[in-house]
Amino acid sequence: GSISSLKELNLSYNIIGPKAAEQLSIYLCNSNCQLEILNLEQADVDDFECKRFVEILKTNKSLKEIDLSKNKIGTLESLNKTTGGIKTGSDAIAEYLSDPSCRLRSLKLNWNMIRLQGGLAIAMSLSYNQTLTYLDLSYNSLGREGSIALSTAIQNNKTLEILLLSNNSIDCIGCFCLVAGILENKSLKKVTLDGNPIGELGS
Repeated sequence: GSISSLKELNLSYNIIGPKAAEQLSIYLCNSNCQLEILNLEQADVDDFECKRFVEILKTNKSLKEIDLSKNKIGTLESLNKTTGGIKTGSDAIAEYLSDPSCRLRSLKLNWNMIRLQGGLAIAMSLSYNQTLTYLDLSYNSLGREGSIALSTAIQNNKTLEILLLSNNSIDCIGCFCLVAGILENKSLKKVTLDGNPIGELGS
């Protein structure tokens, strides 16, 4: 079969530099692209590459599952805290998830550096997303503010079934708010919160 009929592409454990990212973007933009599953686990994807990649996703009509785990998404967040105005990969992903053109069903973002404003943005995007059923955000740093934003968003979300939040620096207050949101949600079937500093009050 030709590359246009490809359904699954695994580029994990490769270094996706600027040239490779550009070629991948061209392929995903092609109206004949039928790719449904794209795996970029530990592919050295940083905020800049993630932003370019996500912009392309808005024109793609076929992708249903993306794995961006174990990358460098969110590394610009610390710089953003001091200078402001920098759009991170997390911000770009949040915009895409909020966009009506989003067709993703599964998104893996575990083991990145998603935190602060980017974490808030991704959490809030779930209020608007109508396609995701699986979201893995484990091993990031959503913290209290991110989990509070997430608790509000999942009350509005109607599609998410699995939400993985292990090891995200979520404290007892964040956990309490999350549970309140989960109780209001009608679609969630599984939520993981292990490895968070919940303490006796949160549990």
